[in-house]
Amino acid sequence: MSKIPKKNEEITAKEVRLISDTGEMLGVFPTREAIMKAKFQKMDLLEISPNAEPPVCKILDFGKYRYDIKKKEADAKQKQHKVEQKEIKMTPNIGDHDYATKFKKITQFLDEGHRVMVVVQLKGRERGNPEKAKEFLHKIEKELQDFASILVPLAFSGNAGSITFGSKKK
Repeated sequence: MSKIPKKNEEITAKEVRLISDTGEMLGVFPTREAIMKAKFQKMDLLEISPNAEPPVCKILDFGKYRYDIKKKEADAKQKQHKVEQKEIKMTPNIGDHDYATKFKKITQFLDEGHRVMVVVQLKGRERGNPEKAKEFLHKIEKELQDFASILVPLAFSGNAGSITFGSKKK
């Protein structure tokens, strides 16, 4: 939750500029008197602008204020667009038709706005020739240069190499 402003006795200024619960400017009052006005209305005094001279305070229901803040934060979180990362695994000795199918899937994911990590795994004797995997990944990189940009360049980790692509269109 965001930073909660000072309320009631937490306010340390000697006097405050007071705003009513309806938004009407009431004027400058000693802090004690402003707190008493808020308590009389069964509400709280909340410091809205602490850097102003004198600080600006508003009379309001603190529970309702906190509820509204949480609701706004939940709405903002819900409206955020999360980019998923998809992973496509292959070997450098993949068949032409299988490669075409995987390539089609990669372009489909990119069109949908996902990030795509292409992983080329080396198995058995292939591990002795990591250059083959690098060449294969560079081939994929060349074929995707019209559709995607590279987010994470070619990296090797153990027996697998990978590149992460992101969609060029925004």
